[in-house]
Amino acid sequence: MIRRAAALYGLVATGLCWPALADLRSSALGHPDADTWNHVWGYHHIATALAEGRSPFHVTALAWPDGGALWFVDLLGALATLPVSWILGPVAAYNLAIWANLLLSGVAAFALARRVCGGAAGPLAAGFIFQLCPHVLAQVHNGISETVATGWLPLAMLAALRALDHPLPRRGVALGLALACAALASWYTALFAGAAITILIATAGLHTPARLRAALPALGIAALVGGALIVPAALTFAATLDSADALVGRDPSFVWRTLVGHNMTDLWALGLPIRSPDLQLLFDEALITVVYVSAAVWLPALAAWRRGPGWAAAALACLVLSLGPFLYVGGEYLRLGTSLVPLPFAAVFDLVPALSRVSHAYRLVVPMTLCLGMLVGLGLRWSHPSWAVGLVGAMALDLVVRQPLPLPLPVARLEVPEVHTVPAEGAVIDLPLSFPTLARSRYTAWQIHHGRPIPYALNDPTPATLWENPLGRALITLERSPTHTLPPRLPIIPLEIGRRELRDAGFTTVVLHRSAYPTGGEAPVIALLELLCGPGEHHGDALSFSL
Repeated sequence: MIRRAAALYGLVATGLCWPALADLRSSALGHPDADTWNHVWGYHHIATALAEGRSPFHVTALAWPDGGALWFVDLLGALATLPVSWILGPVAAYNLAIWANLLLSGVAAFALARRVCGGAAGPLAAGFIFQLCPHVLAQVHNGISETVATGWLPLAMLAALRALDHPLPRRGVALGLALACAALASWYTALFAGAAITILIATAGLHTPARLRAALPALGIAALVGGALIVPAALTFAATLDSADALVGRDPSFVWRTLVGHNMTDLWALGLPIRSPDLQLLFDEALITVVYVSAAVWLPALAAWRRGPGWAAAALACLVLSLGPFLYVGGEYLRLGTSLVPLPFAAVFDLVPALSRVSHAYRLVVPMTLCLGMLVGLGLRWSHPSWAVGLVGAMALDLVVRQPLPLPLPVARLEVPEVHTVPAEGAVIDLPLSFPTLARSRYTAWQIHHGRPIPYALNDPTPATLWENPLGRALITLERSPTHTLPPRLPIIPLEIGRRELRDAGFTTVVLHRSAYPTGGEAPVIALLELLCGPGEHHGDALSFSL
């Protein structure tokens, strides 16, 4: 049964990923102006660092000349696909990791539902509900690959139940490995799995203390195996976040600002086909946040809540926490007088240390969807498989017609400009700098190809190396100016000093991509570079200036 189900989930995963699988080495799943190329670059970085015997937790190719500490968030995906990266390249490895995670989500949820629900129809429906979770598919669109690694949650829960049922040593090892894989895949998945397993163990202790006592040796083995792998990873992760040269930081104040000002969860978005929030409208970002759950899932789950009150309670808890610290409805925060309406997440944010790093409360929709899938599975426990087929068909139709995610999923095609196919030495500055921050990740995609260091870091709006340099700041100012002419008087001496400082820092080339500017916007930038560096060299659409 599990093999036939896996074949079905594999077909669905292949259909979802087909645009990229058909062009495996050059087209990456995800929007080109979202986080896609940053994550593909991470696959390249891990594969290259390990092949060269370097630490993968320090970066020099980005944020040149200083580089910095970095924990690549999709570490398990990059490690698991190392042979693919070395043979076919990081784009192929990234695509296959996305496909494998979508397959695992369906199969693992199916396997958990077989243990929880029994029968055939219920597990089949539960697997599809979890595999086709709109929030996760939106993360594929966004190119945030680690958040697609959701299958480790039901797999870890199944391993815990098996260890409680028959506490053999090998089942303790399996549980520890499942938790470790969840942690290396995504700290969010690890947090969800840890909370779920804690609840399962506590429930077993309350209802059948003898069962828990018998399972303690196996659970101890799981703790040892999981801890041996997770603790070093967690310490390394924390060190990269807290390092003075961290390329990605997550201090609690930043997390709180992000929760309240960027990652709001609209209550209506849980059942209406709207984005939550609309990041394109608010911040000009090509990210799509979806927390939508189809009525084809809500209704049968609500109808079956009495068959699984524990799953219903867990789903409700996840729903409430997914709303974040304050109530956000219809695109705005609700207020009591002058104060925002607080929710439970606001209280537990300070009380639970793990949550002080959670900047995306809406990701709790993932365990909520799993709980809803288990409820639907319980409701269809002894139904004919045709009921599952009908429910999945209704959900798929709703996915295509109603939910706010554009289908088919987009792909970002790797198209390296001619200028970056010419061998050259030294660090390179690509212009313009005024791309939206995520759209500028195309420079990291090109860095994979040309191998030269660049000043940009992941999600860094304005590189300090350029902003603190007189020439770099002048280029940024010209790009942001509404006029398309040079100022009548220029501080030539500071600009020349800035050029020499960039050259002394290892930068040898400035590449200006003309078509990326608004009409006429490149003219003053070209004029300034020609004044300091001489005429540029033409490479198709690009102009290359030697520093």
